[in-house]
Amino acid sequence: MTNGNNIILSVGCNTDCKHQMKRVRESLSKIFPDIIFTVAITTPAYDMPEGVPPYSNLLAKATTSLSEEELKSTFKKIEQQLGDTQQLRHNNIVMMDIDLLQYNNDLHHHNDWQRTYVKDLMKLLPSLLVVVICALMSLIPNHAPAQNDTKQYDAELLGKAVEYYQSEKYHECILTFERLEKRYKLNPRFKAYLGMSYFKESKYEEAAQCLKEGIPELTVYSPKEQAVYIYSCAESLFRLENYQDAIKYYAMALPLTEYNNKGDVLFHTAFAHHFMNNDSTAIPLFQQALEIYRQNYDPNDNLHTARQRQTEIMLKGMIKPREAASDETIAELFSNETTIKE
Repeated sequence: MTNGNNIILSVGCNTDCKHQMKRVRESLSKIFPDIIFTVAITTPAYDMPEGVPPYSNLLAKATTSLSEEELKSTFKKIEQQLGDTQQLRHNNIVMMDIDLLQYNNDLHHHNDWQRTYVKDLMKLLPSLLVVVICALMSLIPNHAPAQNDTKQYDAELLGKAVEYYQSEKYHECILTFERLEKRYKLNPRFKAYLGMSYFKESKYEEAAQCLKEGIPELTVYSPKEQAVYIYSCAESLFRLENYQDAIKYYAMALPLTEYNNKGDVLFHTAFAHHFMNNDSTAIPLFQQALEIYRQNYDPNDNLHTARQRQTEIMLKGMIKPREAASDETIAELFSNETTIKE
């Protein structure tokens, strides 16, 4: 997973502005750990009837792995959580409006870019190179607040931890986040990064514990991203032979996944039941997985082509015990990469 997409957001409201701006900062900070905001300024109600109250506006800058469509869906969800409705907007009451102004090099809402307040606020947006300082502020100290020089050093450590994660240097990522965790309570996104790093390094006990702690706070993230973390938690539990708990997390991941990834969840849930000697449940799960693989068959997708064949072998062996798969065949089923595709 990578957070390589640079984005700029425009955020505004014209009702209960101070409180609403505080709430939207909190919501966006949970989704984008490196987000940084400008100050909020009061502006006239552009293109609105006379008498409409002025707006409070700010800009924000961050990086993300989400697509443009996923971002728009996420922003709509936040707007609704903060009380925004079409009926209120019809009455010129805007509880919250979040617009994507820029996604990498693509500009949106071109008319907004011509507005004076956008041009003024753009000058206040610092480089993303110092965004990690803001991200550090979202960490809660475990002990006494850090001094400024220590906080600056920890901000650099945080930037390194995120960079290690993005460049798949998971061992270094773990060491750096563990140092920070001694001084701070990691926010949900950083906790998920640490859990995923443990998983990638085959430290399944640490991964399961870390991801289980963070998952309840990840509901504001996109379903696709939630699925990766929940599925990895389930996989960690599976490898620890805690099949009962693994099944619970596979069940949580299933409605959040798409296409052949849904087949993968069913595939591994079926194995969990099989290893618990519950083949009466495992067989229909294998059959559902097989149906999904066949529906989405892609001859260039080697992993899922192999999974389809493996599922057919398991079903043949379970339905016709005399032709059951050997231990070597079962071991081979888990020799492939098991992380959900992102």
